[in-house]
Amino acid sequence: MIVAGVCAAIVLAAGGYLVFSHTTADSAISIGSIPDQEVGALGTLRLTIPHRGKVAAGQTLQFALAKPVPGLKLDPASGELSWTPTAAQGPRSYPIAVVARIDQQEVARREFTIRVLEANVVAKTTSTIRPKKANEKPLVGASDFAGLAKTETTSDSQSMPTTPRTSPDISTPAADSMLNGKIKPPEIAADEKELIALYRANKLFDRREYPKLRKLMADRFEREHAEEIKAALGADYEAMQAWFGEHAEVREDLFTAIDPKHDRLPAVVSLFNRLRMEFPDQLEEYVQLAIATAVVWDDEGVIDDLEFNAKRTKSTVPSDRLDAMGNFKFLVDAEPIMQGRVQYAPWEFLAHMVNNKTPRPEREWAMQNYLQRRQQIGTCYSNVPYDFLMLKTDDKEARLNGQMYTLPNLLQFGGVCSQQADFAARVSKSIGAPAEVVGGTSSGGEGHAWVMWVELSHMTKDHVGFALQSHGRYRNHHYYVGTLRDPHTGQEITDRQLELRLHAAGSDIQAKRHADLAMRAYGIIFAGEKPTLDERIEYLAAVMNLCPANEDAWRGIAKLAKENAGDKMIEKSVVTAIGRMFTTFVAFPDFTWEIFDDLVSYDKNIRMRMSLISRLLKMYEHAGRPDLASKACLKLTDYLIEDKRKIEAIETLVQSISSFPKESTIVLPMLDRLESLCDETDGGGPHMVAFYNAFLPLVPPTIDGRVSPYCMKILDRAAARYKKAGELELAQAAETRLAQMKAMEGK
Repeated sequence: MIVAGVCAAIVLAAGGYLVFSHTTADSAISIGSIPDQEVGALGTLRLTIPHRGKVAAGQTLQFALAKPVPGLKLDPASGELSWTPTAAQGPRSYPIAVVARIDQQEVARREFTIRVLEANVVAKTTSTIRPKKANEKPLVGASDFAGLAKTETTSDSQSMPTTPRTSPDISTPAADSMLNGKIKPPEIAADEKELIALYRANKLFDRREYPKLRKLMADRFEREHAEEIKAALGADYEAMQAWFGEHAEVREDLFTAIDPKHDRLPAVVSLFNRLRMEFPDQLEEYVQLAIATAVVWDDEGVIDDLEFNAKRTKSTVPSDRLDAMGNFKFLVDAEPIMQGRVQYAPWEFLAHMVNNKTPRPEREWAMQNYLQRRQQIGTCYSNVPYDFLMLKTDDKEARLNGQMYTLPNLLQFGGVCSQQADFAARVSKSIGAPAEVVGGTSSGGEGHAWVMWVELSHMTKDHVGFALQSHGRYRNHHYYVGTLRDPHTGQEITDRQLELRLHAAGSDIQAKRHADLAMRAYGIIFAGEKPTLDERIEYLAAVMNLCPANEDAWRGIAKLAKENAGDKMIEKSVVTAIGRMFTTFVAFPDFTWEIFDDLVSYDKNIRMRMSLISRLLKMYEHAGRPDLASKACLKLTDYLIEDKRKIEAIETLVQSISSFPKESTIVLPMLDRLESLCDETDGGGPHMVAFYNAFLPLVPPTIDGRVSPYCMKILDRAAARYKKAGELELAQAAETRLAQMKAMEGK
């Protein structure tokens, strides 16, 4: 069984404050609740971090941001926060984490979000920290990201300029109003002018123009974050700029790879600079590896779970673990046996190889023992003996107790699934295969861990031939979806998302990056004006043409469909998109569920929606995904009820539940819906009796030789339903069987 990771500090909720259990000496500081904030671009947000507690004599309390945001200032002594976002910083939401430190040691933390609206949208503060002023008045603003949702907000009219950022050569009613009112619009940056011109010339989506688009977006990024970059580089700033001048494409690839929302920009830039200085002869050949290293190692907290596994097995963590530089050096030194896997793979793949601190001697051991088994390398998961002592004692004892937590010792002493997956992932990374540990829940509700790895077949400049494979997933337990931490963003994602994103990158890396930049450019191109519905649809469709699997473009189309339901102007485009969805994601069905409900909302005809959900249901069944099929069935049930066909809805649920009687995680939510529906339907009681009579014999009483908790839940529910229907003999039979199973479970 897999056990959830242990946080570095335990957070306790007390009186509306978050208090870290760890404090310094006699000091105790807590940070109060901070509601999410809104501010318009070019406006000013001010608030003071609420806190309470005491600081011992001779100690110093300071406040800081866990991750810098360009232009956002926080006075370390007073806790006063202020920010005047630039026009280019909206519309967008910024996650903010404020920490309190006593003598440089963190003692409290509070997270909230600041949403930056477009320059001509006036913000409504959700905070009670700074009261609104009497002269605040609402203004109607432009749409949010991708022009897909309308926003009306209010704010401080003194601190919030109401002029939209717009280019002099773009005529809009807002711009005309500003000029007539003798208000000079803010000057648009040269890189943004060129970006708009590229779009107006119908060249933005031309593959031949990708280098120009990349340069413009990199220029804009550097301009927005100039102060942070300069501060991070310090005395090396001029030297780094000179190097970038000689390696323009490297600079552009690096700056466009950085995710300002999740990456720690100063750390990324500093790491890349260190790589430049320590590996001057190798960096140019290993640019993608350097980028992957910089955007992953900016936060060491996302790099492997060795400490967690060592703590769980009560073993010792090696002291010679590699850092970012050591990891880079090892992979470069190992190139002769990597055969291009490190030198030519795009950073999107290498991110899943560089997140590894395994000591060099252990990696060399992995090469000696597993290099000849590189094909299907993830199967080495099974080489680690299963430690039944850990399982039986619930981790109180393990064969690794007191040993060093190393790859050779794992192979000798063993572990449970978490250690098997860790071993396989780190061996894979050591010999040049991107890999991750994935955790998930079985159909019986039990946690587990397995390994997924990239089986590379070939690489060209634009294409990566690969298959994402897994081992230890034990198909008979039906681990349909697993989760992992994205090494780039640090966010939890599913293995299905990983598969889709690697597919998008591997199919055509330039097209994938081109589409990503085009989506980032949307808010810039249409800033200060309101694009028509046709323009929005055309833009998103063009992104999809570049990269059919671009998730943001699909979400944009789905949002448009929902917001413009019933509008005949959008019907043709959405129908086309739905047809395209069924072909684009046939091998990646999970994403379709995320967007389907919004997509089909364009048509208010319930019969049309039923037809489409039935088609989706067949797609899921063909893919062997009952977990998704059950969700589609529940949605079909809702449609049938809306169409006043409750009996058909009951029959649909009964048929679906009966199709996978062993799947507890699927059956129980559907059973909740079935029982609820029967309760509210005349004549529903007999349906439940008939259902349980047929279903109970299908539910296996044991799982892997043990009494099934799932089966006991079904028996308990059946007994209650039998009693409710007056079928007392059936109820007694179910209760007797349940008592027998409980007795067996206690033995």
